[in-house]
Amino acid sequence: MVIEPEFKQISGLFSEDLCGVEVEGKKFGYIDLKGDVKIEPHYDAVGTFSKGVASVVSDDRVLFVANTGAVVGKMNAPGIVKINFLSMPSGARVYAVPLSNWDTSTDKEYLLSSNAYLVPEGNTNVVAGLRKHVIYQVIFLLGTSRQEVSLDPAVQDRVKVTFP
Repeated sequence: MVIEPEFKQISGLFSEDLCGVEVEGKKFGYIDLKGDVKIEPHYDAVGTFSKGVASVVSDDRVLFVANTGAVVGKMNAPGIVKINFLSMPSGARVYAVPLSNWDTSTDKEYLLSSNAYLVPEGNTNVVAGLRKHVIYQVIFLLGTSRQEVSLDPAVQDRVKVTFP
């Protein structure tokens, strides 16, 4: 038996029994463990769920949605800029940690394992909203390889790394 793929792109891993997917090659929504669409595809990018909430990008705005699909909050648009994250090859997990948190942390691996700084969707070729006046340490993880770069969203709108 051959199962035809239904989704153009899967946006990361399942979290809280939901996974972001690109439907019909246009927008992202969420499916459950059975592959049924649970949150309709209305978003340009989606993050993973944590404590029942995920960040999503819609029309250059960062919103927070509940696992029911209800919008439960939004970032204020002033001061939020759109950043493109790219890696070659694709598939790296991407974290954007405010540099002040990164530099003062005694446990950087914990910062990455908590997923608090995982870029929605946390994968490459992704657009995310970041605060304009904050410098970030951006960490790309691909398998056992790791690349780090600093990012100033006030002057950069794209971060790209190439893995050897």
